[in-house]
Amino acid sequence: MLPVIRDKDIKKIEKYLQNHISEFTSLIRSNWAEIESTITPMAGAKGVPPPQLMYQIVVGGILFGAMNEAFIEDATIMVNPPRRAGTQRYYAWLAESDPKLAGILKREQWESDGFTMVSIGPSLTTNRVPITTLRNEKGLIFDDPDARKLRTFMTIFSKEKLLPYFKKNRESFRLPIGQLDAGGYVRLADAFAWYYDQMANGAAAQLVSARLIQPPNAQYVYAIKVPGR
Repeated sequence: MLPVIRDKDIKKIEKYLQNHISEFTSLIRSNWAEIESTITPMAGAKGVPPPQLMYQIVVGGILFGAMNEAFIEDATIMVNPPRRAGTQRYYAWLAESDPKLAGILKREQWESDGFTMVSIGPSLTTNRVPITTLRNEKGLIFDDPDARKLRTFMTIFSKEKLLPYFKKNRESFRLPIGQLDAGGYVRLADAFAWYYDQMANGAAAQLVSARLIQPPNAQYVYAIKVPGR
């Protein structure tokens, strides 16, 4: 069963959601210097304007990437998503009227010649570009050893700096989720998947407003070397 997010639900939980977004954003900002000092010296980051670089890594790499992996591995709030068509597993939800409730930002990934290609932005990519195109456009590419360092950093940062906030405040997330209509007929994990998506979108918007990151018009695409390829 899919959670259906109703307009009337948002009126009930808006205050909780905005508080959680503000707290989460503050946590990210308190660790901003560490993220920046780790990412900007990498060879692949040279020539990429810092606000664009940080958007791709913080939003595409951490908020919509490594954090989901951390949640599922920890399994105290989210678990492996339900099996859908074929062998695919993913969380899904329906929003009643406001498209923002379905989630604004969209992340996709695919492989090309030994690299994982990641797109992040308000639009889905219409053309899954190969690594050769990104090289020709002098895009953001992390080859080894920076790729290994980046993967390790995003994983550890998500698990040790961000995940504890969610575990410590688990009951504070149960409260608004319990006020959703969907909270009465889907698992906590399914409802929280939507709630976190709203938090990640909100945090990204606040970081943009603070001019710490620069959003794309449609989407950014970056590449990171696949281990052992």
